[in-house]
Amino acid sequence: MEQPGGEFVPPVPTAPVTGAASAPTGVAGPETGQGLQWRANGVVLPVVRSVGFCALMLIGSFGLWSFAWVWHTAQEVSPRIKRAIGEGTWSPEARTALVWVPIVGLIVVYQSWRDISHFATQAGTKSFSPGGYLAGYVVVSLLPFFGIFGVAFPWVVQEKMNDAWRAAEPERAAKAPMMQADWIPLGIGLAIWGLFVISFLASF
Repeated sequence: MEQPGGEFVPPVPTAPVTGAASAPTGVAGPETGQGLQWRANGVVLPVVRSVGFCALMLIGSFGLWSFAWVWHTAQEVSPRIKRAIGEGTWSPEARTALVWVPIVGLIVVYQSWRDISHFATQAGTKSFSPGGYLAGYVVVSLLPFFGIFGVAFPWVVQEKMNDAWRAAEPERAAKAPMMQADWIPLGIGLAIWGLFVISFLASF
């Protein structure tokens, strides 16, 4: 490159950019702009939540973390699904808002479990019948003295989702961090637990 005055200055070589995140391998990744909560250099990372973690979050949040679980599934798993023609699904916002609505909430659970089953199939792990699991969950939960065993169905679904993440992205699947969607219901639930404790102690 010749500068004014006739002096030649050689161009400075540009170093290649390193450390840039690559697109996730395995199943097809979600589109950008989905409002996902955990990213590394703009790429959504696969996350794993243990059954123990889910149970503690549900207990600590007084059950409110179920909203966060539906939100996480709709944000992290559902965008990766290759859907059949005519197979629709509700938005993450709609699912989260309707999960505790009688009857409608069962549709939300079905859509979430259906997407997890599809994800397991695409990842090459064992899928399941979302309709059959949901029917079993409802029936067992309504049985006198045995309703507690209904938790076995969401337990297995969570494990299947974790297996699918590990199979789809074995080098990237990692323990999920606490996100805003987790802290909010946990904080509300702990406040409710605190009020119960204060009320109990005040009764003496």
